[in-house]
Amino acid sequence: MFASRQSWQIKLSDFASAQKLTSEIKQPSKPNVYWASPEILRTDNKKTPITGQTDIWGLGMITFCLLSGFHPFASEDDSEDEIKESTIYQKCNPNLIQIQATQESLKFVTWALKKDPMKRMRTDEALTHRWLSMDAVMIRRREAINYPSSRLRKTAILTANRIKGNPPMNHFGSH
Repeated sequence: MFASRQSWQIKLSDFASAQKLTSEIKQPSKPNVYWASPEILRTDNKKTPITGQTDIWGLGMITFCLLSGFHPFASEDDSEDEIKESTIYQKCNPNLIQIQATQESLKFVTWALKKDPMKRMRTDEALTHRWLSMDAVMIRRREAINYPSSRLRKTAILTANRIKGNPPMNHFGSH
C-alpha cells in the first residue's frame, strides 16, 4: 500500500497477526498461508521460534511480488495446502523474476526467503544491504526497473479473493 496517492513510499499493512516481539511470541492461531513464513506454517516437530527473521520473510515475499508481479509459491489453482507445502519445502527461484532485476535485488530476495530462519538475513543486515543503499548508483538502478504492474494487480486481486474465500478468477496466468 502506498503512503499516499502522490507518493511512491510504501507503507506495509498488518496481515492480522502482528505481535510485539518479546521472548514469548505465540504462533498465530490461523496464519495467512499466502504470506506466512515456513516456521509459522510447519506442523511437524521442526517448529522454530518466531524472531525478527520471521518478519524478514514477509519483506522478502513483498519484494519478490513487487519485482515479479506474482507470488513465489502459489499459482492460481493451488489450494491452501499446496501453497503451504510449497512455502515450507520448495526453494524460491529468483530467476523467475523476468524484469531487468539487479544482482543485488536477486541476492536480497534469495537471502530474505531462506527456509531456515537462522540462515535468513537479520533486520540489521536487511537495512544495510547494498540493494537498499542510498548510493547514487543503486538509486538509479532501482529507479530504472519497470515493474510489471498488470501482473502485480492480478496477483493482488487473486490474493484478496482467496482471503475472502472467493474462487480463483481464471484469467490469472501462472508463472
